[in-house]
Amino acid sequence: MKSILLLIGLLISPLSQANESETQVVKSFVEAYNQQDLEAMLDLTTSDVSWMSVESKELTIITGSKEQLNKAMQGFFASGSHGRSEILSIQGSGNFVHTVEKAIWLSEGKEKNQCSFAIYELKEHKILNVWYYPAHQCTA
Repeated sequence: MKSILLLIGLLISPLSQANESETQVVKSFVEAYNQQDLEAMLDLTTSDVSWMSVESKELTIITGSKEQLNKAMQGFFASGSHGRSEILSIQGSGNFVHTVEKAIWLSEGKEKNQCSFAIYELKEHKILNVWYYPAHQCTA
């Protein structure tokens, strides 16, 4: 019986390590965002990265390439409305990582926040697709 449990543990271990590797990519991406380190963010994405917003029954493609993401983030960081993001929960499954992210920013001198679910799809340890779901009031 111990041999079977050991074998199962050895088989599952590489899967856990793969998920840890994928979740680390997402954590690094969010940290680069918080540091406004656009170069580090782009280094973690594929050339054809897509950033999408899911609202009810609509899917909007916000950016469809690394170049478009670069341009969008340059404009966003330059606008001065940049806040920070905290990952409240993160879990990997295969090439996918899902998070609950808390966005925090200042508005009229007061701290505001909202949460959103996000799903990241990775390819060869780079972010290929990101789907952001409607923002909601944080419960944590």
